[in-house]
Amino acid sequence: MTDTDGTVPEEPDPEILLSWIRDYPGIIPYAPLPASGRYPRDSKGRPRPRLARLRAADPGKAPRRPDGLLSDSDWSWVIRSEHSWAGVTSKFGADALRIMLALAAAGCVTIGYTLNGNALAQPPRRVYPHPDLTAAEQERRSRRRDDTSTMRARAEQLASALADDWPDASRALRGIEHPDRLLWALRAATDLAEGRTHDSLRAFVQSHANDTKEPVAFWLRWLRVTSHFDPCL
Repeated sequence: MTDTDGTVPEEPDPEILLSWIRDYPGIIPYAPLPASGRYPRDSKGRPRPRLARLRAADPGKAPRRPDGLLSDSDWSWVIRSEHSWAGVTSKFGADALRIMLALAAAGCVTIGYTLNGNALAQPPRRVYPHPDLTAAEQERRSRRRDDTSTMRARAEQLASALADDWPDASRALRGIEHPDRLLWALRAATDLAEGRTHDSLRAFVQSHANDTKEPVAFWLRWLRVTSHFDPCL
């Protein structure tokens, strides 16, 4: 096959594994192939990559979130988009490299470097989450936005219904911003509107926590420090 100008296009370069870099057991250093399919060349025409990355030893294996390494919020931050190394160190401080290497070994991220000759120039440049994880996080955030919009519409309905008899609860429903607090305020306001009462905050949490992933004790502690929730009880 020839290009429109009559020349024969060059075959894409094979990916270069940087097998001489052995500082990271269980992680493979490689030079990512540029979008053009060709590495930069030296004066003798030999491939001379300028960038490198660290990835899992088996890149075809599905990424797996390491247990206990990150909180849910930190995990979401890592996988939602690529990050500069300055951003990563600002987030995780002295633990940044340890955490990112663990995530790389699990297939969750690749770590980008500049190549300094045959060595990785320190510090790293960027962290790139696995595209499947980023897509899943974007979908989760989209669902959460939709769920929050639905909750806000329901909160407005309840606030209007409670305005005359329970003005404090009505104002609280309209003033709550955080989705988790809004969810629990909706539960409390729905009970109030339907005439259901509870002997204590624990009893209220127990009646609503069965369909959540967190245990009763977690939500009980959470609600006790959420002072703005109180007017809806």
